[in-house]
Amino acid sequence: MKTKISILFLLSLLVLTSKSFAQEAVIELKSAILTTKIEVFGTKVVTKTYYDDYGKKQAAIATTTMGNVNQVTKGILNGKETISFDLNTKKGVKVPTPETINYINITDEIKEKYQLEEVGEEEYQDRKCKVYSCITEQNGQKVNAKVWIWKGLSLKSEINAGIVNIVTETTEIIENAEIPNGIFDIPEDIQF
Repeated sequence: MKTKISILFLLSLLVLTSKSFAQEAVIELKSAILTTKIEVFGTKVVTKTYYDDYGKKQAAIATTTMGNVNQVTKGILNGKETISFDLNTKKGVKVPTPETINYINITDEIKEKYQLEEVGEEEYQDRKCKVYSCITEQNGQKVNAKVWIWKGLSLKSEINAGIVNIVTETTEIIENAEIPNGIFDIPEDIQF
């Protein structure tokens, strides 16, 4: 059970680490709050992601529920480093932020690297989204993805990695949101 929770913890941070190095703008809004949900293997992950300064600052709080066990984790994108920690156990890790796709600044290099292709436009959550498909490799495994992008934000994604299919859906979008004070801070009692 701990293994499933750990895997889902990492999956819940996918939203946070799938944006770019955030050295440049990655969304077209000054700020936003996105709430998403993932259900996989009987486990539900609800993530609230905070974007400020056009996505240059990002933090995500994920609540993972498996049966009657809840785990609350937080991730903060800090330049080229992603800091993740469990709010209950106060244990955390710092890992390099992987380079990924900035959907408001797609280069030919990114198109080639991720086999990124715009496949159409669709309405999702009353917003006109560009739909992209891409292929990447994670830990030696081919990963196919389809994403619905609105103003640089991924509102929906379908990821297929072998026998695992993960659908992430946005349940709430707050545009130009007031970001809570301290949301990008790391509590002093976190052990790394």
